[in-house]
Amino acid sequence: MTKFGRPWTLEDFDEKPAKMKEQIRAEFEKGNDEEVNKNKYHAKRCEASEDSWPELAGRSFPSKLERATANLLVIRQRAKEIKDLEFQPRVRLLEHPDLNYKPDFRYFDIERKQLYHVESKGFVGERWRVIRVVWAHFGPTPLEIMVAGKYGPRVQKTLWPKG
Repeated sequence: MTKFGRPWTLEDFDEKPAKMKEQIRAEFEKGNDEEVNKNKYHAKRCEASEDSWPELAGRSFPSKLERATANLLVIRQRAKEIKDLEFQPRVRLLEHPDLNYKPDFRYFDIERKQLYHVESKGFVGERWRVIRVVWAHFGPTPLEIMVAGKYGPRVQKTLWPKG
């Protein structure tokens, strides 16, 4: 990003002094011998431990927060607060093909008699900002946004669809 908050363009690169261009090219040519993290937000995949809940056995999660959220939801399911826990259900928000979305979880709250979707959010990206606005208008159910708290995941906000 430039100092003006917009992505770099070829024109910006042409304006750079020759010495800086050489340093940039050298960095690209040198490469990186370290193992490359596949996640652009540097989250590390986590496996559910073998001694964890049988519902999570063999599952892999994109982040520690998502794994902790799954543990919390399984505990709530075993306590009969929720039922029908699903992992990464597909949701079509609009007819536009780019607005298919897979929240992390879906469950039915027995006490409230309400279906909920859950999203564990550690980093807020541009696509999430769009999804959040569209969900607030056209989402099929309330969406709980879970963030990392001091003692585990907590609900930061619940988006209640207007429509």
